[in-house]
Amino acid sequence: MDTGYQKLNASSLRVITKALEANPAGDLEEVLKQVYTSYQRQRPQVDERRERRRRNAGQKPSSKRHHQPEDNHKPTFVESGTLSVSMHRATIPQPLLSSLSSGIPTNSHIISPLSLQLLSSLAIGPHEVTAPAVAGVLLRILSAREPLAINGRRVIVALADNMVVKLGPNLGLEEHNLLQFLHDHVPTVIAPRALGFMKIGSVSCMFMTRLPGETLKHRWPTMPIQDKQAVQAALDNFFIDLRRVQLPFGSPMGSLSKEHRCKDCRREVRTSANLIYTEAQFNDFITSSKISNASPGYRKWVLSMMRLDHRILLTHGDLHPENIILDTDDRGLVKVGIIDWEMGGFYPEYWEMLKALNMRGVNDTNDWWDFLPQSILGYNHDVAVDRLIESTLL
Repeated sequence: MDTGYQKLNASSLRVITKALEANPAGDLEEVLKQVYTSYQRQRPQVDERRERRRRNAGQKPSSKRHHQPEDNHKPTFVESGTLSVSMHRATIPQPLLSSLSSGIPTNSHIISPLSLQLLSSLAIGPHEVTAPAVAGVLLRILSAREPLAINGRRVIVALADNMVVKLGPNLGLEEHNLLQFLHDHVPTVIAPRALGFMKIGSVSCMFMTRLPGETLKHRWPTMPIQDKQAVQAALDNFFIDLRRVQLPFGSPMGSLSKEHRCKDCRREVRTSANLIYTEAQFNDFITSSKISNASPGYRKWVLSMMRLDHRILLTHGDLHPENIILDTDDRGLVKVGIIDWEMGGFYPEYWEMLKALNMRGVNDTNDWWDFLPQSILGYNHDVAVDRLIESTLL
């Protein structure tokens, strides 16, 4: 029995079921958009695995074809220097604006101090800072502007040329804390700077600087080879410095938020239920699935192929061209930066390579894969074992 679509459909149903359990009378529009986006991204991979199994079994390939969407990682709807244009005008989802509005009077909280740079941009004096005041100004700005990007239940809006807010439900402090850590401990890595964090009702708002330029995704196809090599070298320098930071002894793996949970993004984002201190516990987490049909003996066999002695290093966890920003200065020199650190934290040393290759298919002709930073490579065995895990256990 081909279980590819069975697993994908079950995963989609779980997301919708959880939303209904949380709020049976809620608006499901954003949840359904998230499910649709995830389904589009995963469907070509399911078909690819199905065809591979048919070829291995000596069967003729299926005549049914699915076309992978042009952007197979995350949807973006607006052009604003770095993001692609949709045929329709993007707007901030009304349920999100309604949640913000209802939360302003009594349920606004500043979780991490707001920077003077942010307060100045919002025209709020340092002695006038209250959560409702900031929330009110923010709501007025959001109501009048188009988002830079919408990704599932996440929305990013420009507050100024050099400043953005990332907001949505269930947005934790993981990315905010990691950006603060980078600024303090790995300043050579060019990344946004965290400017504060607050909650307004059920909506979390993370403020940060905006890197100038455009995404590598849009520049890569027309770039000459020497520019591609320069980008590779710049990224390699970043990751050499990033990977010098090892997990302190006795500390839990995963995010830098106080919860310290590990995340694994595949058909959906899975989060560890408990703290993880060892690679054995991490391996148990990534091979566990409530919908797996694999026998305990098979899972034990797969686990026997997984190492227990990797270094646990600071990791971005989602390296791909849409999360890399290029900016050309007046002298024609290209500066490289990295955005979207939400999946980052302390993970086994192979995790960076594994997640960078997450979207590579057997028919992918993009040469981006030939220019991954050398410092994250060298873990082909771990990647191959993970492909086995994904196709048979998850």
